Amino acid sequence: MFQALHSSAGAGKTHALVRHYLLLALREDEPGAYGRILALTFTNKAASEMRERIITYLEGLAAGTELTGALANVRDTLVREAGLDPATVRERAARTLIHILHHWPQLAVSTIDAFTRRVVMPFARDLRMDSELRMTTEEKELRARAVDRLLEDAGSDPALTTLLTSIGSDLVENEDVWRVDRPLLNLSDQLTKEAAIDPLLKLQDSQDQDFVAIQRDLRRATHTFRERLRTLGRNALAALAAEGINADDLAYGKNGPWSYLNKLAVFDVALDPNDHVRKAMAKDAWTSGKASASVKAAVERTAPLLRKTIQEVEDLRGSGELGAHTLRCAVLEDLLPAAGLHLLSDRLETVKREEALVFFSDLVKKVAAIVQREPAPFLYERLGEKYRHFLIDEFQDTSLLQWHALLPLITNALSTGGTALLVGDAKQAIYRWRNGEARQFTALPHLFGKERLADGDVHEGILLRTWAPIDPLLENRRSAPAVIAFNNDLFAALRDTLPEKYRIVYDAPAQLAVNDQEGLVRVACFAKPEKNDAPGNDEHIDPDPLVFTAGAVREALDDGFKPGDIAVLVRSGNQGNAVAAHLVVQGHQVVSPDALSLGADPGARTAMALLAWTCRPDDVSAAQAVQLLALLRPDHGTAPERGHPAEQMRTWCSTRPAIHPRAPLHALLHAILRA
Repeated sequence: MFQALHSSAGAGKTHALVRHYLLLALREDEPGAYGRILALTFTNKAASEMRERIITYLEGLAAGTELTGALANVRDTLVREAGLDPATVRERAARTLIHILHHWPQLAVSTIDAFTRRVVMPFARDLRMDSELRMTTEEKELRARAVDRLLEDAGSDPALTTLLTSIGSDLVENEDVWRVDRPLLNLSDQLTKEAAIDPLLKLQDSQDQDFVAIQRDLRRATHTFRERLRTLGRNALAALAAEGINADDLAYGKNGPWSYLNKLAVFDVALDPNDHVRKAMAKDAWTSGKASASVKAAVERTAPLLRKTIQEVEDLRGSGELGAHTLRCAVLEDLLPAAGLHLLSDRLETVKREEALVFFSDLVKKVAAIVQREPAPFLYERLGEKYRHFLIDEFQDTSLLQWHALLPLITNALSTGGTALLVGDAKQAIYRWRNGEARQFTALPHLFGKERLADGDVHEGILLRTWAPIDPLLENRRSAPAVIAFNNDLFAALRDTLPEKYRIVYDAPAQLAVNDQEGLVRVACFAKPEKNDAPGNDEHIDPDPLVFTAGAVREALDDGFKPGDIAVLVRSGNQGNAVAAHLVVQGHQVVSPDALSLGADPGARTAMALLAWTCRPDDVSAAQAVQLLALLRPDHGTAPERGHPAEQMRTWCSTRPAIHPRAPLHALLHAILRA
């Protein structure tokens, strides 16, 4: 049985997962049945929470006391769907709990990354991989070393040097920077994308001189075709100029053939005739209705050339030559980045080989190859385990390669009476940067990307045959009714603005409110001031966002809400930092990613500023130190209020003799912290 559970935020997803897990584990009269269940989550925290919830539920079911709430729901599910009586549920829960505690490794609840490693390890020798695999998440550091290695190779080979010079010039121009290593490092980020795997495999046998030759040929071909069309446009415009004809003399003025011919004279990639040009061609009408008789005669003399010019371009479109030119331009635009990725991929693999390191993404690629090549029984023999039931959490964030790597095991289980439950919510897909592919969740039970699999149709057929739809979880037990209503209305309104392929994400029924707690959603938009606004003109100017936010927080607190009930959402990290800092100044305790970092702590920032002042006592460091001191000690004042910041800092340090540049670092830091 194959199922997909759509669960929005706050709908009790973890409870539903654990309930399903226990249904599979306890419906058989065997305490070790849980060992045939594989539950995969996205993070270690989620895996730990699920293991803890399984143990907690088993303890509650085995206790034999009166059950309420979540435990009662689990027991009732076992009674209804597994046909067990309460006494049997209690007995099996106790036996299973004892078995788990004595055979802890058999509780297969882990992340996809951890399971991937388990699959690879038995095949390490077959894959010619070191059995002592050292995996790293420091991908950016290794990619930076690959960039350095590539730049070091410049000058060693003429073809490489020529290619690298072209790549560097192109990247520097596009990113408007003068250092080539930074855009190369940004480009190398594409190496972590699954979409780059197949193209890079096709390029692996390419030589540096191949890219140079292709670039030269493409440039020559595009230049020749471009000049051919530009000549057509220039000749037509020259004929019009010779007759003294301007835009107003032609049909549709500047929006008709005149505009088309001017664009043709500077043709680059593509050119489509608009409706006015098509009408002029169809009706053979080229003259403006306001033109004089002499102008009409002049236009009539040039009309055959205009018609011939436009028709020649359309003939090129019909023959495919114009489309081929557009394709050549597209290839030429991406050729140098592709060549750069090819070069960086080679250097990155060299660095990883020298350091005996692998990325988790490397393991996923290898697992996908293994699982799709080897029969499932052989895989289980190597693993030492055999799973009949699969549970995958946060499926909307699972990558296509991860899903395809698991698919043969899952379809094998489904075809032999096993089950698979995928849980997720496409609206919560936030890991596209880690190759998450939400469309494979919305496509179920169909197999998204099946063309990339050798047996894609076979796997999809098994999924369709065993498909058993279940109702989504619609009750939101976490949020206030006002918040739920806002989200429902917002998603319904935004849905129709999305492209067709994304609308299915928001086709799910509206969430239902369960609790009756009060809440509020307040949306405020602040316009950027126009550059030409006259100074002092306060008409239609929005209030300061920081003041507005602080006021809204204060109103919510006055209405009886707790600080932990209030969330402030902004568009960017910089805006969030500014809002958090302002709320801290207003006396509020703020929890944010930056507020939890040492670098955002006012005390730490002040200590660093004072260290900078003692080492470099200039106006800039003085101003920073004065402002941060004022944040910690409002009675200290700020630089504008108390005169020159450097003089103010010298006065401040004169009363604290332990703070001077010649003091040992530990003593200096101690003195600053005590000050």
